[in-house]
Amino acid sequence: PLHPSHPSSGETVLALGSSRVVIFEGGPLPWISKPSSHYVQVDVDDSEKLRISKIEAPEKYTDIHAVNVVCQDIGEYYVTITVGNAPSATLPHPRNVSSKVKVICALPDAISLTVPTKSSCPGVAKIGMTVTHCSKPLLMKIDVMDYENRKFDNISSLSLLWSVSNETLATIPSEPSSLIQVSSLYGFSIPIHSKCHFVAYVYCIFHIVCD
Repeated sequence: PLHPSHPSSGETVLALGSSRVVIFEGGPLPWISKPSSHYVQVDVDDSEKLRISKIEAPEKYTDIHAVNVVCQDIGEYYVTITVGNAPSATLPHPRNVSSKVKVICALPDAISLTVPTKSSCPGVAKIGMTVTHCSKPLLMKIDVMDYENRKFDNISSLSLLWSVSNETLATIPSEPSSLIQVSSLYGFSIPIHSKCHFVAYVYCIFHIVCD
């Protein structure tokens, strides 16, 4: 059956002005007697507030369908894809199927910073502290949530202001790592958890603030 492959939940949350590729998998394949009758139709309930464009998948992925979505306005929208074959002499009653993804375009309401750690002292992480090595980058994970505490899948349109409580102990690069990290799926770039990092120069306790 035709279904969302990424996001598999059928729902994605984007910051206003951000975009992502939505991937569907399945649906009828081109009719062998008339491949040209095969079609993939993409619709959205408000094309002015959510801009969509169909992207061709690599030829080897015959049942993969990709759509790029861009949030233009706040709201919740449905992207619907329909896959099938047009009627022909050899296929008078073709089958077509549809699937949809909910795209939530929202504003940020909360932000959290965490440090992936394998510390033997979990109590340290629990109170918002971490131990790091001198002169080695410390990777921090950013989670940005909307007013319903849903995590954003892409926050590349947001501007974050970083500060450190004691700049003699740690510095933040002038160009932190991208606010969107991606992986590849069927030849398309899809978002994963966002990250930023800075370099700590000595063992110390300090506070990092992201406004």
